[in-house]
Amino acid sequence: MLLGNKRYWIFQLVGWSAFLTMHIFFAWFYGKFSKPADQEFLLLRAFVYVAIGVLLTHLMRMFILKFRLLSVKIQRQILYFILLSIFTAFICGYAEQIAFRTLHLNSARELELMKSKSFLSILLMNTLSWMMYILSWNSFYLIYHYITYAQQERIQTLQLKSLVKELELNTIKSNINPHFIFNALNSIRALVNENPDRARDAITELSNILRSSINMHKTQTVPLNQEIKIVEDYLALEYIRFEDRLKVVFEIDKDTLPLPIPPMMVQSMVENAIKHGISQEVNGGTIKISAQIKKTSLELLVLNTGRLNGNGKNDGFGVKSTNERLNLIYGEKGCFAIKQLDADTVQAKVTIRIN
Repeated sequence: MLLGNKRYWIFQLVGWSAFLTMHIFFAWFYGKFSKPADQEFLLLRAFVYVAIGVLLTHLMRMFILKFRLLSVKIQRQILYFILLSIFTAFICGYAEQIAFRTLHLNSARELELMKSKSFLSILLMNTLSWMMYILSWNSFYLIYHYITYAQQERIQTLQLKSLVKELELNTIKSNINPHFIFNALNSIRALVNENPDRARDAITELSNILRSSINMHKTQTVPLNQEIKIVEDYLALEYIRFEDRLKVVFEIDKDTLPLPIPPMMVQSMVENAIKHGISQEVNGGTIKISAQIKKTSLELLVLNTGRLNGNGKNDGFGVKSTNERLNLIYGEKGCFAIKQLDADTVQAKVTIRIN
C-alpha cells in the first residue's frame, strides 16, 4: 500500500509527465522561454509543481486505501472523493506557496500580488487552481477502479455459475447411480410373479427416489423429514436385494425433522455406505442413521459396517464435492467428514450450524 504497484506508477508517470509537458508547451507558446535564465526558472517551477502533485496524490491514495473508500456505495464514494479533493487541493496550494517562497520561484506578477493580497487570499487562489488537477486525478482513479471491480465481479460471477453447474452435474452423477437403478429393476422383476403387491410398492419407492433426484436442483434445501422418507424408500429397495444381510437403525430426534438440509444428501451418504461398506461384507452389516441437535448445530450421522478404502484420508472427491455443495449453501456453517470410527465401523458426518 505504501509504494503501490507497477501499473499505478506507470499511470502516475504518464499523467504527471503530460502535465509537465503541457506546462512547458504553454510557457514556450507565450514566449516565456526567450532567455536561458527564464528557461531554468520556469522548468524549476514546473518540476516543483509535479513533485508536489506526485507526493500529495500518492498520500491521498494511501488514505483512500487505508480507509477503504472504494468499498462503500458509489454515491458515498463520489461525496468522499469530492471532499478529499478539496482538502488535498488546499494542502497542494499551501505546499506550493511555501515551496515557491523558500526557493524564490514566484514570478514578478506573483510578487506584486503578494503585496496587495493576504497569505490566505493567495492560498485560496492556489487551492482553486489545484482543484482542477486533483479532481481530474480522482476522477480517473475512481473510474478506473469502478471499471476494474465491475470486470472482476463479472468474472467471479461467471466462475461461480460454472462451479455451480459443475457441482450440479457431479451431484447428479453421484446421486443417480445407474447400478442401483439396474439392481432395483432386477429385484422388482423377480417380485412381479412372486409377490406382486411388494413389486408395486417397490415401483412406487423407485419412482419417489427418481423424482427426488430429478427435482433436487429446483430447491437448495428440503425438510429433513422429506429426506428421511426418500432414504426409507431407498433402503426398502436395497432390502429386497440384501434381505437379512442388511440391518437398519434410525435414531432421528423429532426436533430435527423440520430443519432444512440439502436434498438427497443423506440418501447419498447411505448409498455410499451400502456400496463401499455393506456390499463388501460377506455377512452384510448394519447401517445406522441418526440426526440430533448438538448445541447450535444439526448433526447428521451415517454409520456402517465396513472399512474405508485406501489410506483413509479425508480428501477424496466425494468428500470435497459434498463440502463444496455445503459451502455454496451454508458457507462456513456447513461441513462434511468421513472417518474410520473403529475397526469395523465407518462414520460419515454432516454438521450444519443452525444458529
